[in-house]
Amino acid sequence: MIELTPLLNKKLGIPLYIQLYEYIKKDIEEGSIPQGAVLPSIRYLSEHLKVSKNTVENAYGQLAAEGYTESKPRSGIKVLPLEKPLLPLTQYNDVARSGRCDSGQKPAAPYDFTYGDIDLNHFPYKVWKRCLQDVLTSGEPDLFLYDAHQGDLGLRQELAKYLFQARGVRCSPEQIVICSGTQHAVSLLCQLLSNRGRRVAAENPGYDGVRSVFLNHGWEVRPIGLEADGIDLKQLA
Repeated sequence: MIELTPLLNKKLGIPLYIQLYEYIKKDIEEGSIPQGAVLPSIRYLSEHLKVSKNTVENAYGQLAAEGYTESKPRSGIKVLPLEKPLLPLTQYNDVARSGRCDSGQKPAAPYDFTYGDIDLNHFPYKVWKRCLQDVLTSGEPDLFLYDAHQGDLGLRQELAKYLFQARGVRCSPEQIVICSGTQHAVSLLCQLLSNRGRRVAAENPGYDGVRSVFLNHGWEVRPIGLEADGIDLKQLA
């Protein structure tokens, strides 16, 4: 087991578990913590750093979620091999500051607009964990069984109430279908409609995930340019 001695500062305005997570992540990426190393137990590290067990558990949970570690019974929390070699942090910072890369690659972008990422600084880990525990300890017999094809009835009932209160939409739970995401929903719609001679207009640039779904279902996608206030209506017409 390795020793971890990060300097956690409560005055930074950054949650302690994020500080701990970033510290361990940095050491793993730089190789200071090698693959196969066993991290300290949650209890030991919380006592060693004088922080709550929740702080350590949330940090470890984020590391596991991103594939840096895994927990095995009687083996502890082990560091996994990195999927691909990473630049040392100091070298990465030098590249970012200089705005160029010696290998001829494009400079790192100053802002990341990738969709789907989670803001780790504001994610409510404690609330999320409590909700998961409440569900798992509820004793509901149907918890691990297949639900209705349209999605959980209770969720659809709550969504129907929300749609009326927030959007003024009057609908019943029977009119709502829960999907796993935008692409899943669009794929279902494509299957409901005939794709013979079908064309769809799409903002350009736009969400490439939905564009891929239409193309995979045999639809023709017509890119429509944008104006200052949105899609170009003349092109659309």
